[in-house]
Amino acid sequence: MRLTDEVLRREGLLTVLLSPYVGRKSFAAEGVRSLATLAYYLKTRQRPRRLAKTLRDIVANPIDVAQAIALVARNADLRRPDYFGILPHLEQAPEASNRVTLSDERDELGFRLPKLTWHLGEAEEQSLRRTVEIIGQEIRASGEASLEFKLSSEELRRLAHVSHHHIGTTRMHDDPKHGVVDASCRVHGIDNLYMAGSSVFPTSGGVTVTLSIMALALRLADHLKSRLMAEARVRV
Repeated sequence: MRLTDEVLRREGLLTVLLSPYVGRKSFAAEGVRSLATLAYYLKTRQRPRRLAKTLRDIVANPIDVAQAIALVARNADLRRPDYFGILPHLEQAPEASNRVTLSDERDELGFRLPKLTWHLGEAEEQSLRRTVEIIGQEIRASGEASLEFKLSSEELRRLAHVSHHHIGTTRMHDDPKHGVVDASCRVHGIDNLYMAGSSVFPTSGGVTVTLSIMALALRLADHLKSRLMAEARVRV
């Protein structure tokens, strides 16, 4: 779920995607899941590596497995979730203090190790809270459910560390004062150095970036091909 571009512009918000999911607090329910997974792999003989992990999980949690078997024996309805939740995906605004630098610590070869400085700012938190508020209003209007934001600022920043996709460290901008590469992915001030990848993105966006990286790489390849062909014609 997301807000329309019109609402984002009107509210001055960053992109936020809200992915609903269902969850179970019951260990036994998880045990049933493990047993079902095991049965599937034994039947199809697929993914032996994951089968090995499933077997290890079952062996390591005998109590959960026993509870699961007991529930199945009583014909318990395990399809009913214990709760519904929302997993947010946030776009981050460019922030100069979020960066990768070299630390004084060195590796085995004597090279300085990278140091990451990263945090969420007020813009991200405000965008998330306002997005939940607007979508929550629409959900309540339907009369079917409600949506509330219950995380404190501290909890939000702590939970945001579950995913690490560092983007924008060589940001694209026409002005070298505000970016590292130009619109052609060429590093400012260096004629024959180009970069391609999510590091050149102006912002992180709110979705996964693999296809955008591939498109950017293909675009850069076309640009370099045209440039090399033009230089070859000049030499001829």
